[in-house]
Amino acid sequence: MSYFTVIDFRSGVDRRRPVYAGEPGSLWAGINGHLTRGGDFERRKKFVSKYTIPAGTFGLAGTDTALYVFGSAVNPGVPVGLTYQRLQHPDGLAMTELLDVELFDGLLYAIAKYSNGDIIHFYDGVVVADWLSGIVRAAMTNNAGIASHLATLIQADTTYTTTVLSNVITVEAAVAGVPFTMSTTTENVAGGTNDQTAVVANTVANVPGVAEVLSTVKFAITAGTNNPGVNRVFSIKVSGIEVMSTPIDWTTSNAVTAANVATQINVFNSTPEYTATSSGDNVTISAAAGTGAGPNGFTVVIDPDGDVAIDGAAAGTNVNKQMAGGVAAVAGQKQRNTITIGGTFEVGDRFTVIIDNKRFGADGNPRNKGKFALTHVNKVWSPATSIVYFSGVVQPDKWNSIEDAGAGSINAATHAAGSATVTGLGVYLSRLAIFARRTIQIWNVDEDENLNNILQTLSNTGTVSQRSVLAFSDSDVFYLDSYGIRSLRARDSSNQAIVAGVGALIDPFVVEHMDTLTDTQIQNAVAAIEPRDGRFWLALGPLIFVFSYFPETKISGWTWYDPGFEVSDLAVFNNRIYARSGNTVYLYGGDDNQTYDGENESPVTCWLPFLSVEKDGTYKEFWGVDIAAENTWDMVMYADPNDLGRVSHVGTLPGVTYQLDDIPTIAHSTHISPKLTCNKAGKAVLSKVSLYYEGSEES
Repeated sequence: MSYFTVIDFRSGVDRRRPVYAGEPGSLWAGINGHLTRGGDFERRKKFVSKYTIPAGTFGLAGTDTALYVFGSAVNPGVPVGLTYQRLQHPDGLAMTELLDVELFDGLLYAIAKYSNGDIIHFYDGVVVADWLSGIVRAAMTNNAGIASHLATLIQADTTYTTTVLSNVITVEAAVAGVPFTMSTTTENVAGGTNDQTAVVANTVANVPGVAEVLSTVKFAITAGTNNPGVNRVFSIKVSGIEVMSTPIDWTTSNAVTAANVATQINVFNSTPEYTATSSGDNVTISAAAGTGAGPNGFTVVIDPDGDVAIDGAAAGTNVNKQMAGGVAAVAGQKQRNTITIGGTFEVGDRFTVIIDNKRFGADGNPRNKGKFALTHVNKVWSPATSIVYFSGVVQPDKWNSIEDAGAGSINAATHAAGSATVTGLGVYLSRLAIFARRTIQIWNVDEDENLNNILQTLSNTGTVSQRSVLAFSDSDVFYLDSYGIRSLRARDSSNQAIVAGVGALIDPFVVEHMDTLTDTQIQNAVAAIEPRDGRFWLALGPLIFVFSYFPETKISGWTWYDPGFEVSDLAVFNNRIYARSGNTVYLYGGDDNQTYDGENESPVTCWLPFLSVEKDGTYKEFWGVDIAAENTWDMVMYADPNDLGRVSHVGTLPGVTYQLDDIPTIAHSTHISPKLTCNKAGKAVLSKVSLYYEGSEES
C-alpha cells in the first residue's frame, strides 16, 4: 500500500497554473475559509446582522469611542450602538454618498457628495469652509446670494461688522478710529460671461478718536520751617476761585507739606471742582473731567506766608502760574466701505475680498474638490485631478496656502507623466505614495512644505480604487491594480520601493472576477485589516479576498469569502471588524466572536488541485482516503484533468478518520483532485488529506 499526505495548505489558493498543474500545499479554491497559523484551512466566522439602519444613511467608520454612520438629514433614528454624524450641506441639499472618511486626532474627516453633485468636506461634522469659500454654488441664484455669502465670511472676523442689502455689502470697522484697506478679485472659472465685478467704495471715512487730556498746573514747595499759623500756604486760587478751605501749615518737610496741600484741595468742593496730586515737593492741580482745553490759560495764584517759598521764589512771595495742556476729547468715527456685486456670476466662479491682508473668499484655497483624504505628518491630504492639497499643520480645517502655516499643494502631473488624475494616497514607510492609474510617485513630505521632494517614480502600475490602498505589516502597502493585488515594498536598506506581486498566486482569479464587475464596483473596492488575526481583507464586488500571513510559521496565502452580499464599507471598532451592505451592518463573528454559520448557510469549500502523488505518467488505483479535520466534510473526487464533469462522490467524512474503517475513493487515474465541503453548523477545520493508492502501468 502506498499513500500520499497533503500535510497543510500553507500556500493558499494558487491560480498561476491550471488546476491540473498545481502543487501540494496549495488550493485551487478556498471559499469561505482562510489559513491558520499552522497552515490549516479554517472556516470563516459568520457575518451576523448587528444593526438595521433606516434609509438615508451612508458609510461606516470606527473611532476609539464609537461606530459611525452618516447622513445629511436629522438623525433618522439609527439603532443604539451606532452614532449618527450629520453632514449638512450649506444649502440644505440631500446627501447621496459618503466618498471617504479618515481619522485625524481621534475625530472624523468626512467627504460627502450631494444631490446636485457638490462635494463637501467636514471635520467632526462641521463644514471645512476653505473648500467652499468664495466659490459660486447653485444656491447663490443671483448677485444678492453671492453678497450674502461674502458677508457671512467677513462677519466671522470680529474686527468687522457687515450688513447686506440686495447685492451691496456694507463693511464697518468694529472699533471707531481703526482704519482698514480693502480690495477684491473675481475670476471667471466656469466659462460663459466674463463680466463679474465686486466694486469697493468708501462711504464713511475713518476718524481717529482723541482722548481728553486734563488741563494742569504744577508748582513746588521749596522752603519753609515749622511755625504753625505763621509759616504756611495761605491760599491757592484758580481764576479767582479758592480751591482750599483752610491754610496749610508747613510741617516736617516740603514733601509732607505738598501732600497736605494736595489732600486739602481734594477734600474741598470748589466750583468748578479741581483735584490735586503730590509727588515729593511738587503739587499738580488738574481741572475737572470733561472740561478739556477750557481751563488752559486760567491764572493760578499761590499765596504763601512766613518763610514758605514756592518754586524758589522769595519766602512769602505770591507766585502766579497758568493752567495748560488740556485737550478736548474727540469721538472717533468708524470707517465704512461698500462692496457692490455686479455682472454675471456662474456656478464655479471665484471671488475674494482682501481686508488688511486677510482673505475672505477663494484666493489661496483649493481650486477643485478632493474626493478622498489621508492623514500624514500632522496634516490631511486630499487630491483633486493632478493636485494633491494638504492642510495646515495640526489644522485639518485650514487649507489656505497663503494664510495657513504648512498648507499648500503638490502637482503630481508636473513630476511624472501619467499622473493627470490622482486616484489614491498611501503611507509607504514614512513617505507619501501618490497613486495614479498607471503611475506611483514616492514623496518625502514634511510639516514644512518647502522640504517636500519626490524620491521615486514607479511606472506601469497604480490603482483606480483608493480605498484598496492600505498599509499591511510594517513595510508593505497593498493596493488593487488592474492586474491584480500588488504591494509597495522596500527593495533593500535604501527603502527604495519596488512593486511586489503579493497577490501573484490568486491574481488570475482576481482579474477573472474583476471582468465580471462594473467600473464602479472596482473603484469602490475597500480594504481593511481584521484586527484579531491581522488578515488583509479586500472586498471587491460580492467577494472578499483574504490574505493570511504568519511569517513566524511561513504561512502566506490567499482565500476568499462569499458572504452572500456585497460589502460597501468595512470598519474596525473595539478590535472587531464590521461590514456594511445596503442598510445592514454585520459584525464578523457576532457578539461573542465565536459565531459560525448554521447548517447549509454558507458552505465552506477546500478544493485541492490535481495531484499525481507519484509519477505524473503513472496510473494509480486510488482506493482510500483519510482526513484530519474538525466537523463533518463531504468529499468528491475529480479523476480526469480533461473533464471536470467526471466526478465521484467519496462520502461524508466525520472529523479525524485515520482510525476509522477505510473510506474508499474508487478512481483509476494518473491524477486526482479532492474537493471537500462542509455544510454543517459551527466551526470547521481541515488539516490534512491522505490518499491511498496502488501503482499501475505507465500511461
